[in-house]
Amino acid sequence: RNSLSKYRMGKGSFVPILQKIDSCRSYFMQVPKLLECRGRLEMSVTIHWVNQQKQANNCAKVVVPFGSLLVYQCDNVIIQTQWCVIGLDELVVDSYLGTQIQRYLNNPTSSLVVSLQKQGTDFRHKVWAEICKIPVGQVLSYSKLANQVGSGARAVANACRDNPFPGIIPCHRVVAENGLGGYMGETSGTLFEVKRHLLLMESQAIKG
Repeated sequence: RNSLSKYRMGKGSFVPILQKIDSCRSYFMQVPKLLECRGRLEMSVTIHWVNQQKQANNCAKVVVPFGSLLVYQCDNVIIQTQWCVIGLDELVVDSYLGTQIQRYLNNPTSSLVVSLQKQGTDFRHKVWAEICKIPVGQVLSYSKLANQVGSGARAVANACRDNPFPGIIPCHRVVAENGLGGYMGETSGTLFEVKRHLLLMESQAIKG
């Protein structure tokens, strides 16, 4: 049976990206200046959690300027997503779902409705739900997110690292108090660059 959760942006201790970048500018010496977030965008991500245990039978490649998001799916239910920035060996097929995710990534102020295979603990789902409330163009620290879910920063960071749906559940918007933190278990390298570029794209998307 499917369970439906609609995650809308809520009030919280969100920080405009520009403010966070000013505290760790060494990461961004060769990128355009970020624009400060103006206001709060009315955007939502709707997730249908599907109780099933199936293997993916196809993979859609979602292309963005800095890499590709591989979307593994079965019967229009997403089993897992994975960033690919160096090469691609998987058999890739085009899909309507992949097109919708590509539109969302390239225009993060738009809405997205997806079905995801339910996995992970109740605690992780609680963390992921709070992450989905972080507005586009803003970030939240691990410690403040931990306060919201009644846990510790390390446990929250682990839930971010174990996010099976990067690019959909926006764990890239969770950062350290004194920098960008990590992304998908990396604190440098190609995946960390994906986090940097995602934040840049979102900052540019809300300018005006």
